[in-house]
Amino acid sequence: MERGLGGRDTQQLRGSGPARTNGGRCCTMKFLTPQNLAAAIIGRGGLVIREIEKSTNAILGVSKAHEVFPTSDSRVLTASADEPAALDEVVNYVLEKVTDVAARTSPEPRGDGNNL
Repeated sequence: MERGLGGRDTQQLRGSGPARTNGGRCCTMKFLTPQNLAAAIIGRGGLVIREIEKSTNAILGVSKAHEVFPTSDSRVLTASADEPAALDEVVNYVLEKVTDVAARTSPEPRGDGNNL
């Protein structure tokens, strides 16, 4: 069994086993994330995802790059916590990363900004 994210067992949460579990937490939510967003949430060497877990007291897992949601190219981000408020915090972190990724990948605006 894989150990990670603060020494917790993460094999099933990360989607590498047939049965999935929420780590004994009462609240779970899942997001579909494109590859570039998943990479931003994980961060270099897993630093970002560990920081999110530490600050929210949630357990996060991201499916492997080749394990995408059926009929999509999106990976699955699973977040589990003891309290709904912790998942609210996770959502805020994810939205922050969406904004960061969008800013990095959006083309520069052209013109004077008055064109709608």
